[in-house]
Amino acid sequence: MMAEPVEDDVSLLGAQEATEHTLDYTTEYLAAAAATKDYRSALRPPPLSTQQSRPERKPMTAGRVSGGSASPYSSTSPVTSPRTPAELSANYNIDASGSTYALQVALRNMKDRYHKLQKKMALIEDDNQRLITGKSELFGEIGKLQENSIKLREKNLQLNHEIHAKHQECCSLKEKFSTLTSENMSLTRQMARTSQDNRRLSKQVNHLNDVNRKLKEKLSLIATQVKALPGGAVLAASASDFTVASKTKMHSTSDELDSFEDLTSKFQATHRDNTLEGSEEVGSHDLRHSESVWSSTPSEEEQTVQTATRRMKDLLACLQDQNHSLLLLSPLIHSLPHSTGLQRGSCETSGEPSIPLTPRDGM
Repeated sequence: MMAEPVEDDVSLLGAQEATEHTLDYTTEYLAAAAATKDYRSALRPPPLSTQQSRPERKPMTAGRVSGGSASPYSSTSPVTSPRTPAELSANYNIDASGSTYALQVALRNMKDRYHKLQKKMALIEDDNQRLITGKSELFGEIGKLQENSIKLREKNLQLNHEIHAKHQECCSLKEKFSTLTSENMSLTRQMARTSQDNRRLSKQVNHLNDVNRKLKEKLSLIATQVKALPGGAVLAASASDFTVASKTKMHSTSDELDSFEDLTSKFQATHRDNTLEGSEEVGSHDLRHSESVWSSTPSEEEQTVQTATRRMKDLLACLQDQNHSLLLLSPLIHSLPHSTGLQRGSCETSGEPSIPLTPRDGM
């Protein structure tokens, strides 16, 4: 708040305030004293002859003076120093008028200075108010910045947790990738081995096909030889019927098998017995029929027929084994997966060709 202006009252000044002027107003007081010098000398009456002449006074100066000269406001000044009753009665009016004028000038200067100080004070108070307002605004902004800082810290913590989780996921994915890479390499090696096994089986199948073709050629040759013999047509017809029945049994047996091991075990255990039983039945039937037809033939011809019949039975058994092996191996080779075991066959020739199949574990 602005200070209230001071009234033009000399009584408000204290006893020592008149002597507390700054050096800026000293020149003004000196100029005022010089201007009133002639005025005081004109008003001063001539000295009386009856009175004793007083010592000559020095001209009065206003304000502060340098050195040891007396000030009009000090106790040693000629204006304010105690005088004798004669001096007071003679120069009272002149001294009072000079002091009043000097005080009025000083008061006016002090009032001007006071008004200037009041204006400066008002400006300072306005600046202070603006600073207080700016300070409150800055405090509000600081509070907002603190809130934003807290939110950013929370977001930073959340992002750190997410980064940690993503790092864990990346580590797990890296482990899975390494596992899949190793599995892929192992599968590639297995595929290469399976391809080799497949080529080997293809060669074996081609070899069995060649053997089967040769056996068929031999069988056809034997059939022609048997037909050329007496009663050979009936024997060839019975052999062909037996071959068809054996093939039907082979197909039914292959449908019931579940794996390649079952195939080889059941084929070696049951099919050979069935083939031999059928061959014996055919042989006995053909022999009885041949005996009834050729009962009057000589013994040499009978022995020849029996020898041909036995040879025919052996060839039929071998051919049935080969056909059964080929019929069962062909679909199984294509249906087996790459990771299953490998089945191999070995061809052994002892007198007549025969190709038995033995199960073997996968490589």
